Amino acid sequence: MSGQPVNPLDILVQLDWAEGDDLEFKSAKGGLPKSLWETYSAMANTHGGVILLGVEDDGRVSGVREPRKLKKAFWDTVNNRGKVSINLCMDADLAEVPHPDGLILAIRVPQASRYQRPVFLGQNPLTGTYRRNFEGDYRCTEQEVGRMLSDRAEEPADSRILEGFGMEDLDLPSLHQYRQRLASHKPAHPWLSEDDPGLMSKLGGWRRDRKTGTEGVTVAGLLMFGRDETLREGVPGYHVDYRERLSDDPAERWSDRLTADGTWQPNLFQFYLRVVQRLVADLKLPFQLDADLFRKGERGSRSDPRGPRQCPDPCRLQRTGRYRRAENARCLRVLQPRNAAGILRTVVARVCQRVPQQEPANHVHADRRGREGRFRDGQDAPRVGLAALAVADGS
Repeated sequence: MSGQPVNPLDILVQLDWAEGDDLEFKSAKGGLPKSLWETYSAMANTHGGVILLGVEDDGRVSGVREPRKLKKAFWDTVNNRGKVSINLCMDADLAEVPHPDGLILAIRVPQASRYQRPVFLGQNPLTGTYRRNFEGDYRCTEQEVGRMLSDRAEEPADSRILEGFGMEDLDLPSLHQYRQRLASHKPAHPWLSEDDPGLMSKLGGWRRDRKTGTEGVTVAGLLMFGRDETLREGVPGYHVDYRERLSDDPAERWSDRLTADGTWQPNLFQFYLRVVQRLVADLKLPFQLDADLFRKGERGSRSDPRGPRQCPDPCRLQRTGRYRRAENARCLRVLQPRNAAGILRTVVARVCQRVPQQEPANHVHADRRGREGRFRDGQDAPRVGLAALAVADGS
């Protein structure tokens, strides 16, 4: 060996592979290393990556012997459903790379789609699924595997019927307030003629399963209009929290805070209304009425007839859950939300708008300095994107 570490970017450029791929070095002195398959699972379940066989951990090339034999062993194993759940690689994903110190075998691992995850080893996904974290491969928890399995379903997560929950578990004043808002924006909307259960059904908050005959409140309906105690019972781990920080002093944790304290019903609809009032309270807007005789700017919109305002200190509204991302998607406009019913409800009442976003999936910005909203869903709670979409009003 020459002693000079290999430059992996040179290899990726030579192969015309993406330079931003995750990289892993593995020695192949004794054949295919066992840890290769853990890395295969981890990369497939995360963002994909490239494994360089014949390269030591320090980047020095030790080379591979009998590359033909190694490639056959790889294809035999990756196509064995008893050892690996799915083969994501094609012929072009294996390549030999000559190097002065020895031959390198490069393996490109594509990112699995949500229909293919979890990619696991052996027969049990609960014990054989791995994920990539920084440069390491870690076995997924049962909760992480469960989320991957639930993402494979076409049915939105928030359309699930909550057994034993009915209209009495909702905060009816919130539903009536929603109805009034809808009537103000769209007085002739046909859904306004429905009674409360009928309106909930139109909004996706009440559903009947045609196969089993079961009907009741859905997860979406409870999140949107639920009462404090029924939210805690039906969606364990659910919590909403808004914090306003106007000081750079780390000792001052917040200047204002809104969280469930028993004085209001902490469903998403009520939380949204209270947060938006705080976000727009001090914005300087000219007095103008829109076609519905609402003062412009009171709906949470950031539009300004004088042009866009310059806000050097934007506020970040952030949720801890993740969106289900479409293939090769990098921005919010092409994300596949888990809460199709929730989006319908907010769009119908013009609480939010479906608009292009250029921010990363977990962030939505608003025009208030130092204000931060967090939408927390515990490990066992359904992962929904309604909260983050709701605060994107008027973007």
